[in-house]
Amino acid sequence: MLGLAARSLRRLATALFAFAVAWPFYLGLERQTEDEAARAALDKSLRQGKAEALAAEAIARDELDDAEGYVALAQRLGRPVTQALRDRLEAAQRAQDDPAARWRRCAAGALGGAMTDPVSAFCTLAADFTLLGDLRDLAIQGGAWAAGRDYDRVIVALSAAGLGATALSAATAGTAAPARAGLSLLKGARRAGHMPPALARAVGTELRVVAEGGDAARLMRATGAVDAVRREHGALEATRMLRHARSLDEIGSVAGMYGKFGRLARPVMALTGKTSIHAFKAGYKIMPSLAGPIALLLAAALALLAGLAFRERIERW
Repeated sequence: MLGLAARSLRRLATALFAFAVAWPFYLGLERQTEDEAARAALDKSLRQGKAEALAAEAIARDELDDAEGYVALAQRLGRPVTQALRDRLEAAQRAQDDPAARWRRCAAGALGGAMTDPVSAFCTLAADFTLLGDLRDLAIQGGAWAAGRDYDRVIVALSAAGLGATALSAATAGTAAPARAGLSLLKGARRAGHMPPALARAVGTELRVVAEGGDAARLMRATGAVDAVRREHGALEATRMLRHARSLDEIGSVAGMYGKFGRLARPVMALTGKTSIHAFKAGYKIMPSLAGPIALLLAAALALLAGLAFRERIERW
């Protein structure tokens, strides 16, 4: 009977040992680093031709900076796009560089709040810093309300907050300027359709909290992250990056991608979806999270085998 029990325990120990070793491979766990995980997702998208398709769509929308980003990313990863797409992009760039067209786009930004290219985005932001932009948007939305049409409550709230931030920036010799710029960029993203509905709801809720005397720390962090991208990569990039955020806290995660990829951060996010954001925030570090349970299984198996070996030696003695 004792011999049977010993054999059963030895088999149990062997099974525990084998299971602990084979478990990660059975589950198919990733052993990639964060950079490797993002690169694998990018390679898959590029093999499927997504970069070229997105670049063509960007040219059709007259968002040439987006198209340039997709082409540059494909080249960097060794998957160049077709010459036909290059020709389309170059022709569109020549048309956009016309001086008269640049002045028209600047006027559209300053007077209408358009943010379709770097020139109009710059002029929009300049107008917002002089109160013109916020007064302009309040007038537009107020006119819609007076006429019984739908108006954008988020833009109204951001414009009102922008007026207060402009006054605060003037009173503090510019120390509140990053928050002021961040509010303008949030409003520009909303106006241009770059702000997802979930983020718009979060911004609206947070503005109401702050207006009622609540803590503005989360809003300040978000506007600061947006303005940091603006200072490094321009106003247009700062508004379009918000396409990839769904909450105020996620704005910081999206902005952090620029520390990894620079100006190519947005093409990376567009091609991989949330893959890269999660890779760099939470990581693909599945193995470390299972290190404890696996170590316990191995320890239990080894302890059981050692105990059986010690018992057999005592019996032989």
